[in-house]
Amino acid sequence: VVAGIEECKKGFFEAADAIGAKADKLWPDDDRGLAIRLLAGYLQQYHDRFADEAFDAMGPSTEIDLGPKYGIGAFVERQGDVVVFLAEGKRVTFTRDEFNLIDGLRFRLTQRYFDAGQKPANNLIVGALHYVKNVDQDGRYHADSKIGRELAATRWKTAQSSMDERVAEHATALLKLPGTDWD
Repeated sequence: VVAGIEECKKGFFEAADAIGAKADKLWPDDDRGLAIRLLAGYLQQYHDRFADEAFDAMGPSTEIDLGPKYGIGAFVERQGDVVVFLAEGKRVTFTRDEFNLIDGLRFRLTQRYFDAGQKPANNLIVGALHYVKNVDQDGRYHADSKIGRELAATRWKTAQSSMDERVAEHATALLKLPGTDWD
């Protein structure tokens, strides 16, 4: 299980999936192998699709914390991969790459996008990010993994109560990962 989590941290989702599949085969009654496979799958969805989708979905109602240098910014316009915000009375322009480099910003935007979508599976994805990246609700890294794991457990417990059986089953499996067993 630990090896699978480490592969997820490195972004080696196929390797993590293979570790989870092997664990599933060796210990079919232990959901942790499945949990590693799910963790890799939900992280891959974030990286391959949803973070960029959240960036593309920014519009006039988007206000977001642009970090300590700029504070709260209100979206003004976008032209291609360049976005403009109004922050502290000034127009601030970022390329997509510059935007993604601001500590936690990509995570905050995607989390906001997911929360607005109100799909139960979104809690699985955001929880996976908290769990693997050790980030708080603002997307800021913490050396102490307890913060990220507590937030992941909260997201997964919410998903566990979903009316979507598949989402609830996935949440139950993910809650078998180390460090998610507190209330």
